[in-house]
Amino acid sequence: MTLPDAPAHDVAPGPVRPPAGRLRPGPWLDVLVAAASFALFTLPVLLSPPSDAHPVATPFLGLLVAAPLAWARRAPVVALGLVSAGLVAAALTGVRVTPFVSDLGPALGVAAYACASRLPRRTAVVAVGVAAAVVSAADLVALHLWPDRDQDLVQLLVAGVGWFLGDVVRTRRGFAAALAAEERRLAAEADARIRAEERLRVSRDVHDVVSHTLSLVAVRAGVGRVLLDDDPEQARTALATIEDVSRRALTELRDVLAGLRDVGGTEPRTVEPTLADVPALVTSVRGTGVDVELHVDGDATYERLLETSAYRVVQEALTNVVKHAPGAQVQVVLQRADPLVVVVENTGARGRPGTHLAGSGLGLDGIRARVELHGGHADAGPTDAGGWRVRAVFGPDVPADPTAAPHTGARAGQQRRPDA
Repeated sequence: MTLPDAPAHDVAPGPVRPPAGRLRPGPWLDVLVAAASFALFTLPVLLSPPSDAHPVATPFLGLLVAAPLAWARRAPVVALGLVSAGLVAAALTGVRVTPFVSDLGPALGVAAYACASRLPRRTAVVAVGVAAAVVSAADLVALHLWPDRDQDLVQLLVAGVGWFLGDVVRTRRGFAAALAAEERRLAAEADARIRAEERLRVSRDVHDVVSHTLSLVAVRAGVGRVLLDDDPEQARTALATIEDVSRRALTELRDVLAGLRDVGGTEPRTVEPTLADVPALVTSVRGTGVDVELHVDGDATYERLLETSAYRVVQEALTNVVKHAPGAQVQVVLQRADPLVVVVENTGARGRPGTHLAGSGLGLDGIRARVELHGGHADAGPTDAGGWRVRAVFGPDVPADPTAAPHTGARAGQQRRPDA
């Protein structure tokens, strides 16, 4: 991920705050800095006073220069103004508050650092620039008023260094905050995408379960109605099939909806169907009068999500046969290799009157979506014999050339178009 370039100027209305969760020093650190500044730079003047030291003005102006550092991070402009006022007063009155030329010390630099690190850049530049200019002008005036003190413009350098370091910290903090915000945005988008995909998956599963079950129930109910007077035994068989299919559908539907619940980290009560459940699915469809043959080639295993998707493809294809081609002969072929190939082909409708059901077309869209989720493709269309075939390849297709090298389990780099 590439972050945008730093803006030429700040537009934030307030100070830049450190990112949440980062360890931040408390007010005690500011007090410690102020005390250290007074102890290391003003106290030596009081203990060994030079000729230009004053017993009252020196500690007073020394405190005026050092004490504001105790709240520099909370009120940076106020602290910078008081420090500058103390240095200006010391320069113009000729009172020394540090042992060095121009009362050299860290106070102005620390105050400038606080402004640059806590305020927008434009505000900090103005505040530090004005303070440095005023202090430097006072030093130039003091150069003529007190020539024996050898005044210079060193405070201008101190303020510039403090501002530069503070601006670097503020910029890094801004980038860290932007990065954290971007990570939160990406995490929120990922969570929303996962939730949307889960809702879509559940809706497809519910569609497959309900569509398959109601199709079987409608067909068997129609058979039972037609044979109720002529063949009561067959009618009772149809009712028993309806009962069995309905019970299994209720259980499967509960399993699908259970995946939406928060179970507190426990394992799910049930698992979704896999390729091992296809024989039971075929048996249930045979009960509707559809002649289904199952052929399994190979014994490769796959991750559970892929097997569930393959099961749903077979389920939807058989449901379409029950709805649109009752009485047809169907072949279900599972080529358990790499990739997994599922083919469901029927010979066309040979059903009883009144058993045809209308379709919405959503099932075929669901099949394609499930297969594409695994990097494959699916197609459906009529056959030359007047039937219908659904073919799904869960992954890149492989050549069917019998002269090709034996299959080794690795996917071939060459792809071919699916059969027409």
